Amino acid sequence: MIYLVSANQQLFESEVYKVISVEESLAIMKDWRMMQWDTETTGLDAHIDKDLMWQFGNIEGTVQIIVDCSTIDIRAYKKKMESTFLIGANLAFDCKFAFKHDIIPRAVYDCITMEQLIYLGFPNFMIGANEAIINKYCEAVDSNPNWANLNSKQKTAYIEQVAPEVADFIAHHSGVSLKAICYRYLGEEMDKTIRGEIIWRGIDDSTALYGAGDVKPLYKIMCMQLEILKQRAMIKAAKIECNFVPVKAYFEWCGVHMNEILWKQKMQQDEQKRDTALQKLNDFVVKFGDKRFFKVNLEGDLWTGYDTTPKCTINWNSTAQIIPFLTALGFNCKGIDKKTKEEKDSIDASVLKPQRDINPEFYDTYLAYSEANKVCTTYGQNYLNAINPLTGRVHTTFRALGTDTGRLACGSQQQNISLAKLKGLPCSSKTAPKDTKLKCAYPQLQNLPADELTRACFCAENGNVWISRDYKGEESVLMADFSQDKAMLNVFLKGEDMHSTVAYMLYVDDIPRDTPIKDIKKLYKHLRQEAKGPEFCFAYAGNDSTLVQQYGMTPERAKSIYDNYMKGFPGIAKFQSTQKKFVVNNGYILISPVTGHKSYWWDWKYWKKVQKSFDSKFWEEYKAYHKGTGDNIAKKVSTHFKAKTKYEKNACNSPLQGSGAIIFKIFCKMLFDWVVDKGYFNIVKFCIPVHDELNIECPKELQEVADAKLGEVMKEAAKPFLKTLVLDSDSEVSDHWVH
Repeated sequence: MIYLVSANQQLFESEVYKVISVEESLAIMKDWRMMQWDTETTGLDAHIDKDLMWQFGNIEGTVQIIVDCSTIDIRAYKKKMESTFLIGANLAFDCKFAFKHDIIPRAVYDCITMEQLIYLGFPNFMIGANEAIINKYCEAVDSNPNWANLNSKQKTAYIEQVAPEVADFIAHHSGVSLKAICYRYLGEEMDKTIRGEIIWRGIDDSTALYGAGDVKPLYKIMCMQLEILKQRAMIKAAKIECNFVPVKAYFEWCGVHMNEILWKQKMQQDEQKRDTALQKLNDFVVKFGDKRFFKVNLEGDLWTGYDTTPKCTINWNSTAQIIPFLTALGFNCKGIDKKTKEEKDSIDASVLKPQRDINPEFYDTYLAYSEANKVCTTYGQNYLNAINPLTGRVHTTFRALGTDTGRLACGSQQQNISLAKLKGLPCSSKTAPKDTKLKCAYPQLQNLPADELTRACFCAENGNVWISRDYKGEESVLMADFSQDKAMLNVFLKGEDMHSTVAYMLYVDDIPRDTPIKDIKKLYKHLRQEAKGPEFCFAYAGNDSTLVQQYGMTPERAKSIYDNYMKGFPGIAKFQSTQKKFVVNNGYILISPVTGHKSYWWDWKYWKKVQKSFDSKFWEEYKAYHKGTGDNIAKKVSTHFKAKTKYEKNACNSPLQGSGAIIFKIFCKMLFDWVVDKGYFNIVKFCIPVHDELNIECPKELQEVADAKLGEVMKEAAKPFLKTLVLDSDSEVSDHWVH
């Protein structure tokens, strides 16, 4: 039965729904301990757009209640919503529209978040795929020797031709949309065509049926997802991720205040720095003297003058124009494409950095320009465009399971249409304009430059303070505790210096064995500094080859350093070896045994199938006819073993980054509950999350209590994940972001 709660007079009685009052609807919902919930709005921005309909449904799927938000004050449902377990899809969106009415849901189950958790590690176009679909897709890719060189349209056309069932799945049933999930679990096709018509149609029989349909299948889907999660021992993980949904919504709702004047000063400085670097780069080209890359205007005219100074002709934003000059200097520009894993011409830092000694002057000049230009194009006017004039703050989007490790991800190039309209900027439903000055998208806040001026632009409003608190060496503490390596544990238990300890282990021929760790910083400062690169590299499962590629070391020195690290930290070596074997044998990474979070090697079964086909006869033929040829068989072998290397490396990294992400979500939920319980909602604001760091804003009079509470929950949240060590945090209080 569908009920409509509306103050509008109905000229004709509907055969689809029955009109009832708010009081009658609450009486129907009185005994609902769980209910399905969804909203329909005029747009995606809760601060700008309006509510159209709110829909509630019982878990049996027999009753749906539609509330006409244009005539009914939705706050009448505040008590019911805050005391009932809510089931929905993409509930962070709905929560933001609830926040604007002072309704704060906390107990929720999000079907879309759970589907992301179940398929963590899968590419989006393969989410929901069964083994048969995955195998057919992989076989299709392997059957095309030119696959890596195809563009997306060509790849789609090829899959449609050789594996139509796979193409149909990708086009219609993959991903985590409610439509895809509904089909996957219930075998039902959900018609979404009406959604875009609600704004102009209002509530009629069609839109009422559509709204009611969105709160019918959610409970059934939840039950089926929970069965999967139980089988995989992931119920704790599910609870953590669902608990974080309203918290994520609060980050997006609060946004962050920006100092516009200071940001404009930053932009001006960035542009000056870029222009200076560009001039040096152009001067270098002219000085180099190869006439292919500069020209002299001997003609001139009355208007432009007669400037015969040589001018560089290279467009430094064009890879095609840069590579010939690099080649002329002696650089080898052959690199490996990150997506296709095929060799291609590249100007990436990973390709050029090991070759710095070929021409240090050019390398340093080009690097300075590249970095300055990236800052100008990435962190410029688009941030000012993102300021919402109604709140005076920048609001962005977060993805709670934004990476394969489960880390939070931030930002989107999708244009914020509502904000763009409000500010008179170009509107596009898919992407933002290429010109960054016209972008009104959702900015990246987690990976901002760490320089003092940039950080100072993000600040507290008048009367408030900014509190930054971050863990002290979080991933190093987790590595030491997870591996139980004695030397690494001693760094924290005895208060020794991490970089000095690593240097002591790496440079056995340079640092006498009787040297106290505490003296290394003073006596062997250069080695301590040099050790930082390998320390970071090996902690994330890099090896001697990585040192050669990233730091230009000789293979012999890199091998010596790597071997010394593994001998010096045997616990870490054992931990990494165990992790690598586990993912190869099981097809997934156990991010945390405490919560059950897992990241999947999505095509592992196909990989195992290929592995079995590499028998002795295959290897004989491979060595005789294919090795080193670059033919399809050689590419297949290369791709196969690169996949193994990738997942082995991830298996070492993911428990550290992933556990850090889980801990972050737990303490944010604890702090959010405290904020709500104390009546500090919209007073203590969640601003910027940066993996192991939280930035909040609050009135000056709440500074001490808020900072103390944040430190308390951060320490408490980490305890279940540590056997030996304690994870502490430091705070910085200012009127702006200092860290």
